[in-house]
Amino acid sequence: MTEPLNPREIVSHLQLIQVHSKDFSDVPLAPLLRVFHELRKITSCLGVLFDMALNDITTKCVFIQAKTSAAGLDQATVGIVIVAEKQDNSLVTTPHETATKKLLPLIRALEFVAILLQNLNNQELGAAIRDAYWKTISRYHSYVVQAGVATATYAAPYKQQFFQQLGCTSPTEYCDELAPLLLGLYNGLKTLYIQEHCWQ
Repeated sequence: MTEPLNPREIVSHLQLIQVHSKDFSDVPLAPLLRVFHELRKITSCLGVLFDMALNDITTKCVFIQAKTSAAGLDQATVGIVIVAEKQDNSLVTTPHETATKKLLPLIRALEFVAILLQNLNNQELGAAIRDAYWKTISRYHSYVVQAGVATATYAAPYKQQFFQQLGCTSPTEYCDELAPLLLGLYNGLKTLYIQEHCWQ
């Protein structure tokens, strides 16, 4: 990890989104991508075996930024992006090359991180990751990916080391503050995607 860690940064971005949309139903894309950028930093503290996840987050965010900038939608909300990609028919003709579909696994990961943070109040990091993974995003992964994630959890650092790397001085307060914000964002975006028939 070469980027400086500020555990409060992600909270600030989430609070900024909440000012725009209290129930996270109308989320501006720019601060949302900054949330994912900060989630990447958190993921980097889970251990070297999660490098694949780091690369995936980076690749998707770069793609989404480029795609929406080219379409003049980089300052739009997620809802506007979905509508635009429906109107140009790209969600039908080339769905995996749309910002809407690239955002989907990132949105699903919000629930995973939220459950993980909740688990850290009474579990060690490896066990917290496994429990959160099986409850959330595992259903979207192949058996090979599931096995890889399960193996990686046994090489995770202790949670004390995780919070030290993150630069977090009050772990319990941090988890209790961040987890509900991430869950709120996840639920708001999931509702939007379901309404637009883009969740699956």
